[in-house]
Amino acid sequence: MSILAGGHLQRLRSYLKTIFAGDLTQSNEPSQAKDFLYELWLASIFTELGFEVSLAEPDIIISGNGLTDALGIACKFPSSMQQVHPHLSKGYKQIRNQALRGVVAIGLDLLVSRTAFPNGIRFIDFRQGDKHPLDVAQRHANEATEELVSSRTVKYPSEDPADGLLMTLTIGGIFGDPASLLFVTAMTLQCDDSNPIQKDLMRIYEANQMFQRGPED
Repeated sequence: MSILAGGHLQRLRSYLKTIFAGDLTQSNEPSQAKDFLYELWLASIFTELGFEVSLAEPDIIISGNGLTDALGIACKFPSSMQQVHPHLSKGYKQIRNQALRGVVAIGLDLLVSRTAFPNGIRFIDFRQGDKHPLDVAQRHANEATEELVSSRTVKYPSEDPADGLLMTLTIGGIFGDPASLLFVTAMTLQCDDSNPIQKDLMRIYEANQMFQRGPED
């Protein structure tokens, strides 16, 4: 199902109205426009990966393309580390309220920007030896995921554990010779071995790998 079709149009109109009226500059400040844009961006990614996508609570529902059942995705775009754990708790509650299996998706863009660019610089130098820019972004995403999972149990023992995460990071930098501006996106998927959604997260990973490789000759 196209995310632009049928019953999704009213919700999409509401989102676009907020996005176009909001702040989409490359600042580190939070805004509802950035939150909605992240949700629509994720919906478009899953559509490109071949999944059926609905704009419905918890935020997005995906199905088909080898998934064993529908997955609910609660989308969060925190602007500070202090917001991450409350957003995560809210996301798991949203998924439960819909009686769905699912994950909480967290956009790391603003969090990494605050850490990597403390002096207000907006881009990094990807020309780091033989490292590909995607490797640099993936390292940041993996480190953030590991930190979130390990700190969750210690700081929020009474809350849901971090079990079912989709972490994304889009970051821009200078790369190549001659140098040019390049944006890359890294994705990290996480769940415990005992979580029944593990098979479906692997399917998402496989679909993403196939999409990045492109069509075979």
